[in-house]
Amino acid sequence: ILPGQYQFNGIQFVHPSPEAKYITSPFGRRSAPTAGASTYHQGIDLARSGGAEGRPIVAAADGEVIWAGSASGYGNLIEILHAGGVSTRYGHMYASNIFVTVGQQVKMGQKIAAIGAAGIGTGAHLHFELRTGVGKSMSQQGTAIDPQSNLGIVSEG
Repeated sequence: ILPGQYQFNGIQFVHPSPEAKYITSPFGRRSAPTAGASTYHQGIDLARSGGAEGRPIVAAADGEVIWAGSASGYGNLIEILHAGGVSTRYGHMYASNIFVTVGQQVKMGQKIAAIGAAGIGTGAHLHFELRTGVGKSMSQQGTAIDPQSNLGIVSEG
């Protein structure tokens, strides 16, 4: 496996944001940056020094887009279903910066969006989730798992 490439459940992944690799908020319990209350962060937040807005977001692995649009808290969200019920979610882009549609097949590394600051957050960043047990219906949203420990993503300043 090359740097910036990862493997999980037999699926090959790449980093979801080639230009924003600094992890500003890890997976798990945290004090919410906007409300101050304790919340459970179901992904990792990725940004870059000097600003992340407009930087590319790519499909972390081959799959089918099962959501692309407005989603509470995320501002806008893209969810891609991969093999074996694994999905990735990408949040906080502006609606005009979503470049895929529901039902579209995407390839690993394909540009799907650009980083924005929509939804609940403190600035432009990519919220990235990894989920297992996902299906195509809204009742099969699966379980969020830590992308850092399961994919081996490290923070690069």
